[in-house]
Amino acid sequence: RRVFEGKAQYPGKMALTLPQQRALAILPKLSALPSFLGSLYIVFDFCWNHKKFRSSTYRRLMASMSIVDMATSFCYFLSTWPVPSSSPTLWASGTDATCRAQAFVIQFGIAIPFYNLSLALYYYLVAREKKVRRKSSAARRLEPYM
Repeated sequence: RRVFEGKAQYPGKMALTLPQQRALAILPKLSALPSFLGSLYIVFDFCWNHKKFRSSTYRRLMASMSIVDMATSFCYFLSTWPVPSSSPTLWASGTDATCRAQAFVIQFGIAIPFYNLSLALYYYLVAREKKVRRKSSAARRLEPYM
């Protein structure tokens, strides 16, 4: 790698300017912090009111989704810090192991859309049951698969 006027130069690739690098390092922190705090509140509320919340499929799905979101939001907040310090990334101070650990945890974020799909399916089944007025709960039967 060659450094030229504060920009890392790679043959055949466009280098990012310093303001662009700063934006890529700071913006994930700004969005990850509220996401983490909101998910933390949901999980805390779930644990605090455990009897009320654990009896509800909706609340269990929300708590599970929030736990996954907390982990991924934390890793997004770390942003460029876990990147190996030998890389040209701005504010990189990690090692190869910290970078891999961050990537591993972020991959669990793919579960969030599936939890969202489960919530949509749950709401559909609940609405259908109220309309048909069935006594057996399809939502309860499908919960283990959500």
